[in-house]
Amino acid sequence: MENLYLQGNSFDRDIPDIRGLVGVQRVGFSNNSLSGSIPEYLANFSSLEYLNLPINNFEGRVPTEGKSIFLVFGNKNLCGGVRGLKLKPCLGQASLLKKVVIGVSLSIAFVLLLLIASISLCWLRKRKKNQHVNDQTLSTLEIFHEKISYGDLRNATYGFSSRNLIGSGSFGTVFKASFPGENNVVAVKVLNLKKHGAMKSC
Repeated sequence: MENLYLQGNSFDRDIPDIRGLVGVQRVGFSNNSLSGSIPEYLANFSSLEYLNLPINNFEGRVPTEGKSIFLVFGNKNLCGGVRGLKLKPCLGQASLLKKVVIGVSLSIAFVLLLLIASISLCWLRKRKKNQHVNDQTLSTLEIFHEKISYGDLRNATYGFSSRNLIGSGSFGTVFKASFPGENNVVAVKVLNLKKHGAMKSC
């Protein structure tokens, strides 16, 4: 048998078992009251070219295997199938798609949060470093703006000791001076006023 047309006969319940008709090419069960699921074995019929199932009460997944043409409109509870049928995804397919979407969204959100955290950390480190440099500069400037006596300079250089000597030139000698407090180390230049132009070297 190549063709089996049983449409419009008020059949109900499941599709009759026709798995023995392996050579059938065209099958029609439209306009009945058939229910249940579409048998998976129909997709395995190598000779089946056309399967006509509209206007019934079928439910469940539409097979996607095989090369036959499925017509299934008028069955409200079917799902899946090839894209051209425009059926809703089956529960398992929808659940998988939802999981994929959630997974991708979470991955993107994690990468964005990591990027924002990295940028914020770099900015805070740079700000802290700049603040530290500014504090050191301010501390040094405060020393220069203080009125320091000769005795303070002498104590800070350990009596202009040679161990505090940084360098010497034609116009004077430079000593390291350490004042009380943190980062209060400056260079003190003792001018040789006997040399012409010594004041201009400051």
